[in-house]
Amino acid sequence: MAQPALGIAATALVVAISLGYIALWDFNTFNGWVAFVALSFIPFEVVTGVIWGGNPRFAAGLRQPAKALVLLAVTLLVGAVVSQVVYRTLGASQGEPGPMLAFFSICVIVTTFFWTIGLGGWPFTATIANPVAAGLATWAGCYAVGFAIYWTFCDFTYLQGAPVYVPSADPQGLFPGWNVVVYYMSALTILFAWLCFDLWPLTGTPAVMKQPALGIVLVGVSLVAGYLLYWIGVYAIGVQNVEFLLRVPIAFIFGTILVLNMCQNSVFKAAQPAKGIMNVVTSAVIGSVLMVAYQQLQPALSGPLPPGPPEFQREMFQVWTANAMLSVTFPFLVFYAAYFNFWPMARPAPGPGVPAST
Repeated sequence: MAQPALGIAATALVVAISLGYIALWDFNTFNGWVAFVALSFIPFEVVTGVIWGGNPRFAAGLRQPAKALVLLAVTLLVGAVVSQVVYRTLGASQGEPGPMLAFFSICVIVTTFFWTIGLGGWPFTATIANPVAAGLATWAGCYAVGFAIYWTFCDFTYLQGAPVYVPSADPQGLFPGWNVVVYYMSALTILFAWLCFDLWPLTGTPAVMKQPALGIVLVGVSLVAGYLLYWIGVYAIGVQNVEFLLRVPIAFIFGTILVLNMCQNSVFKAAQPAKGIMNVVTSAVIGSVLMVAYQQLQPALSGPLPPGPPEFQREMFQVWTANAMLSVTFPFLVFYAAYFNFWPMARPAPGPGVPAST
């Protein structure tokens, strides 16, 4: 099966599996431990897909599906260990994993995308000869930087009095936690939009297409333009933080995974920038349509919303949608594309599992 038909069929299969998996859990469990464990293994999954191209040395000699199963087992083991370490330290081992731990995980995940896709793992990939060691160093570095961002900028005092608030675990940073996460995700949206253009127009400047210059430009522009996107949506237009996060960054990033990753950037054959424009529009539309579809399926999958005032229920509903799309379906899609290499739908072919910039 050739692309883009392969990507469409594979996406349909993975989405169906994801919905079945989501349906195994009640609403609170899914929004709690299930989503948190998934957030804990995504950074390692991204490193495996981008830095190692889904083919690290410790599994390179295996054939499908044995290779994928080994990578899957290692990734899940890493996620299980990381989730417990984070829960017992930053979470102070109190209650269900709440928004504080989720926001820390998101800071790490976004940092991982910037460091792997934008910087290509530099400086570790440039200075460490062993690719596995370079990838692990990048992964550890992403946690260090993600923690620094979380601890410096995130404040959760607005949650005081809520059951999910753990005073001893609140970093009491410079800005409300939601502001930090929504802005950081907005910046990542710019990076993924740039990938839709195959990094045009930077490709016409060879000096910029080398690390670390490429990473500095990609990350720097994404952070600046991401703030502009965030300011327009949340402050100028007045969209509530969680609503903006769901309808813009999450929907768009989810759509780009389907267009660039599952269909391997094969939907449009035009030259840049026309191809990029079509990729961006298609990603936004597909992501938005699937977001609405997930929301419509929520009652059948996870049952009624938890009791509380309408504002609280609305936020929990939005968080559930975000988790269903990016905490479950996204990693499942990457598992199939990067680890299984679309087996058995297609013959194994080398290539990164998520969009790469280098």
